[in-house]
Amino acid sequence: MKCQNCGAEIGDSRVCEYCGAEITSEMLREHEQLHKKGCPMCGSTNVTFSREKQGELKGKGGSAVLRSTVGVCKDCGYTWKTSDGSENVKTRKTWLWVLGWICIFPLPLTILMLRKKDMKPALKYGIIAVGWLVYLAIAFGGGRSQQETAPADTQTVIEESDSSEVTAVDEPAPAEPAPAEPDIPAEYSAALSKADQYSKTMHMSKAGIYDQLTSEYGEQFTAEEAQYAIDNLQADYKMNALYKARSYRETMSMSNNAIYDQLVSEYGEQFTAEEAQYAIDNLD
Repeated sequence: MKCQNCGAEIGDSRVCEYCGAEITSEMLREHEQLHKKGCPMCGSTNVTFSREKQGELKGKGGSAVLRSTVGVCKDCGYTWKTSDGSENVKTRKTWLWVLGWICIFPLPLTILMLRKKDMKPALKYGIIAVGWLVYLAIAFGGGRSQQETAPADTQTVIEESDSSEVTAVDEPAPAEPAPAEPDIPAEYSAALSKADQYSKTMHMSKAGIYDQLTSEYGEQFTAEEAQYAIDNLQADYKMNALYKARSYRETMSMSNNAIYDQLVSEYGEQFTAEEAQYAIDNLD
């Protein structure tokens, strides 16, 4: 056993031979009880205890050192604290429950109020409601106090962590930045703009737009610039074919067969067979 004042090992002596402090009977009982229990982890009795300083209380008459007993198992290395303040908590909880059940127990109060014939009903039921509310407040308050102080009723454990059992948490890899879009040459953008105009205003086919972009009598774009425009143009060529078919029907009164031939002709609109058939099928 160690001296509570200087921490020196003093065995079973009642007085510390190093500092002269007297070993109280309370410390001896605690020492015997702790050795009897042994290690809470492995049950070994090969344990040692020491008194560690937890703080200091200062008052008018002087100061008092607060200490707690810490046990160490020499077999498994387990370390735990044995001192806690659970007695005050238990006393407080007991006091709250005694007050709730004896002083303001709502059932006798309810019966008593209901038997009173000379009291106004509003006042009577108001007192009953207040009694029940106070009772429920104390009941729930005692339950919360029990939950909050439950860890204090058990021994506080201080375990030495094994670094080999710690699993490192992999941090997510930083997201790779999206590749920057290459700069589009001005001529390519101009070709795409022209192609969009031909599709929306003149309802031309893909082949017709390409020929108009590359024609020496038209826009005179290069083949690469025109192909870029065709590849990136958002157009509904079936609807363009339908618009053309309606124009031929309204302005030239052509038959369906003649309209179809004009739509697919390489000297005409140059729509595909599928696009031309869609126009004929949906022509009013």
